[in-house]
Amino acid sequence: MNKAYSWTLWNRKFDSPILLASGTAGFGLELLEQGYRDGAAAVISKATTLKPREGNQPPRIVETRFGMLNSIGLANPGVDEVLETLLPQAADLPCPLIVNVAGETV
Repeated sequence: MNKAYSWTLWNRKFDSPILLASGTAGFGLELLEQGYRDGAAAVISKATTLKPREGNQPPRIVETRFGMLNSIGLANPGVDEVLETLLPQAADLPCPLIVNVAGETV
């Protein structure tokens, strides 16, 4: 393990400072389909809520002169589907999956 990049989160050591941001690779399963890119310490899943959410109506992405804005609305299948279907599939990921949990109320 390279000491220059070694860090610990939740008692787990990582040897890379790179985490794939929430939503950029869904629940990480896309990495298995398209091939894993070396160097990422972990994948942070898209947001998961207690109940399924359809998210916002289109358009969800708008281009501005300063860049892109998105407002997906936390579309996700809900925690039961994530636990029963997606997490078992993610067990074969070449790096850890950190599940992003989102609340529905304050």
